[in-house]
Amino acid sequence: MSAGTWSPLPSPDVDGITDSSPADEASPSPGTGWEGGASRRFVALAAARALTQAVGLGWFIMSARLLDDGQFGLLATGLTFFALFAGIGDLGMTRTIVRHVAGDPSLLWPAMRHTSMVRIVGGLVTAGLVVAALFVFGSSVSLAIVALAGLIATASGITELGYAALRSTGFVVSEVRMLVAERVAFVAIAFLAIHRGHGAWGVLIAYLATNSASAAAVTLIAWRRRSPNPRPMPALVDRQSRFTAAEFALATLSPRSSPLLLTLFAAPATVGVFVAAQRPIEAISLLALSTAAPVLPIVRSRLVAGRPDAESAATSVVGALSTAMVPLVCWFVVAPASALHILFGSGRYPGAELALRLLAVTALTWSFRGVAEFVLLARDRAHTFLWILAAGTICNLGLGAALVAAHGAAGVAIATLTAELLMTALLVPRLWHVGRGADRAAAIRAVRLGAPTVALAVVTGSLVVLARSSSAVVVAVVGLATLAAIALAADRIRALDGAS
Repeated sequence: MSAGTWSPLPSPDVDGITDSSPADEASPSPGTGWEGGASRRFVALAAARALTQAVGLGWFIMSARLLDDGQFGLLATGLTFFALFAGIGDLGMTRTIVRHVAGDPSLLWPAMRHTSMVRIVGGLVTAGLVVAALFVFGSSVSLAIVALAGLIATASGITELGYAALRSTGFVVSEVRMLVAERVAFVAIAFLAIHRGHGAWGVLIAYLATNSASAAAVTLIAWRRRSPNPRPMPALVDRQSRFTAAEFALATLSPRSSPLLLTLFAAPATVGVFVAAQRPIEAISLLALSTAAPVLPIVRSRLVAGRPDAESAATSVVGALSTAMVPLVCWFVVAPASALHILFGSGRYPGAELALRLLAVTALTWSFRGVAEFVLLARDRAHTFLWILAAGTICNLGLGAALVAAHGAAGVAIATLTAELLMTALLVPRLWHVGRGADRAAAIRAVRLGAPTVALAVVTGSLVVLARSSSAVVVAVVGLATLAAIALAADRIRALDGAS
């Protein structure tokens, strides 16, 4: 069997989200892992992701209040390098494992074993090279914090590999449970560390401990669910995997190059200002992308099986996700000062309002870029996504370097938004075909569901300007978000179950 070919395996469908003994079952054939109860599993995974993001955001807000500016800046530095290492050190393995396992579910454990080894080596080498470069160039950044961020990213990468592999077979129950358990454990340990005076170091060490535990647990689950008769493992490193590794690294670097520039060329307090504005936007953007993560294995497995409805789930599901983000985006754009006041307290991060207003728009472009990545990778067109990401990354780095000295956090926010708009403009023509036929009907349905939400968001923005009441803003935004979530759930169920 060639490196890019998968053969369907005759077997029964995976049922629901309940666990079963994998040793006694044959692996499902491509396209069947997410058939039957797909919407139920999708909703369970979305709820778990939403809960963990909410808990994580709440912890971030409280840590910003409990830590002084220096310690919070140190924590922000560690988290910035963690995000950098998580993307570059991944080497595209979390996408490559979906490509193999969604096409041939019997490769669950062989793919997990091989990609984990690559991920460990890639993560440690990446962190080591960055630490060495910072040491040679005499950077003021703490080398120990950077090294710790590399270890956290490696452990987190193994966990994400396991989630992606299991998700590719339609099994999400472990991911749902472990996402919540890991986040709750981290928050509890991190608060204890701050209370005992360990500051940013204690928080990052807690992050390493909980991520390592999750990595060990998900690896064990993948081993238990291994196929008794796996097919031969195709070549892990081929043309598509190399393009995937490059685009995944750039997908991480492009939106995060701005805080990296601040980390290298600005004071820790300035980094904290930007991260305070970026964190809420990143939270809702990553929630949308992680909720839509099953779209990639669904589209890939259906393409391998030759199904004509392969891409229909992508347009409807992510279109609804974008609709759900509109209320929060409008709030951040219209009244950034009230949002920052509610999140971090009055006057804590002066100058963050403009950065938050600019970055809020990127939440929508980031969501669209995630859709584009899923569709293009599923169609083995990683090279197309790669060159578009390269253009955006160059724009982000170049413009950010030019603006950081004079404009600080606001300058790099402008660079981030400009790069995202450029990539969106380049991606639209490549995905125009997705809006045809049945996919067009799904997209139109999502727009119709979102139109009332957009109208209500505009009205809310007007009321915010007139009333300037923070409590009224919170009530209105929560209500709008609830309406959007209902529209999202309805569209998601119709898209997934209706296409089965």
